[in-house]
Amino acid sequence: MGRHEEIERRLMATFQVELEEHLGTLNKGLLALEQGPAQEEREPLLAELSRAAHSVKGAARAVNLRDIETVSHGLEDALGAMKRGELPCTPGLFDALFSTVDALKEAMAAHLRDETLPAEKRDRVLKGLQAAVQGETAQAAEPEIPQPALPISQSRAPQSGGPQPEDETIRVSTAKLDALTAGMGELVVARMRTEQRLAELRTVHERMTRLQAGWRQVRP
Repeated sequence: MGRHEEIERRLMATFQVELEEHLGTLNKGLLALEQGPAQEEREPLLAELSRAAHSVKGAARAVNLRDIETVSHGLEDALGAMKRGELPCTPGLFDALFSTVDALKEAMAAHLRDETLPAEKRDRVLKGLQAAVQGETAQAAEPEIPQPALPISQSRAPQSGGPQPEDETIRVSTAKLDALTAGMGELVVARMRTEQRLAELRTVHERMTRLQAGWRQVRP
């Protein structure tokens, strides 16, 4: 296994562990939220769920897993609306939220097989979540067909009769490229670990805030 493959393997393994932790948090938190807890319990639950979705989105962007990033972004938006009190907790909404979390797990399994989450599956999940957020029950519209992109050679082709541009290339030694790649890999791993620690610190801070509020009530 080459150095590049080893770095990618380490990054994917780190992301997989972090994703599994966040998926556990999301499933557990949604189950608790579905039971209709009191307001003082509901707010920290939604805060924890929003942080988990945001962490998944950021970590997926760091390792260039665009399908997971896109799905987690939709999940974060829905949880943010719930957190702001703009979205009531309905059974249909919870069904869509659980389906979105399942799609994240399915996407990770696909990447471990060197595949990606099918575009139709991704679009169906996101449209179902959007319909639940908007209170719609209509069937999802036909998926948008992206326009094919022109190759670079065509998009930069000169007008007929004009001068032909010269190819511009940059040569970098293999040793320097390996060093840069290794450094980028270490930075990504460090960033993912830092985001996880920040999320833990926020959770501790919120718990301390609630404890202080309770202590002020009983102190007299």
